[in-house]
Amino acid sequence: MLYSEEKIKAALGDHRDTVKIIIDDVTASTNDKGKAIAASGESKNTLILAYRQHKGKGRMGRSFFSPEGGIYMSLVIPKTGLDPEDIPLITPAAAVAVCRAIETLTPAEPKIKWVNDIFCNGGKAAGILTETVFSSEDFFSVVGIGINLIPPKGGFPAELNGIASSVYGEGEEIPQDIMSVLAGTVTRELLDLTVTIPERGFSEEYRRRSFVIGKDARVIKNGIPTEAHIVDIDKNCRLGVIYRDGSEEYLLCGEISLRF
Repeated sequence: MLYSEEKIKAALGDHRDTVKIIIDDVTASTNDKGKAIAASGESKNTLILAYRQHKGKGRMGRSFFSPEGGIYMSLVIPKTGLDPEDIPLITPAAAVAVCRAIETLTPAEPKIKWVNDIFCNGGKAAGILTETVFSSEDFFSVVGIGINLIPPKGGFPAELNGIASSVYGEGEEIPQDIMSVLAGTVTRELLDLTVTIPERGFSEEYRRRSFVIGKDARVIKNGIPTEAHIVDIDKNCRLGVIYRDGSEEYLLCGEISLRF
């Protein structure tokens, strides 16, 4: 499977002339490359794609397993014009964009695990890491997205067994240009959704696509786990929880585990 700049641009639709495309065979981290581009003051949206990463980054300082067979991309969005309090909503917007693209182009039925994981076929098939680069006048968002398109050769590492999954299962037919079309479609959807962030135009869709409401979970804040029941996701994509002592809280960031 190969990337085609022509196919990516076609999938970008109205954004085809606003996005600069960089395709690498292998890179350390598309997000690190994106942050360097942002620091240079690049004024155009920039899409960075790689076939493999050898230092892929996940949230909380974790690594992101990035073998061949996945889409590893970062979108650098300069001068978003968003207020600082809107920055955390870029990740949920990206989650909706990924779900829309996967749902439209593949047989998978994607769901969101708050806040940044996309589940397909019973496991995590995609993850999102948004980083921010500030300048004297504005800020750049670097939105990293990793999608396990097909199962990796030799399978997932032992530590990811029962956790990781992929958009396509073993033996499923893969469309020839799916990497390019999916990457371009995710980018188009995200750029469309970014302008709706101030009005929270996508938050109800984010809530609808989530599968965590009504479940018991272990909420991890500052490294400390606490058992809770998930009751809601609000218009700011905050997670509403009730702890065992009866106290309630809405979380803007953090991590939850449903496996306990």
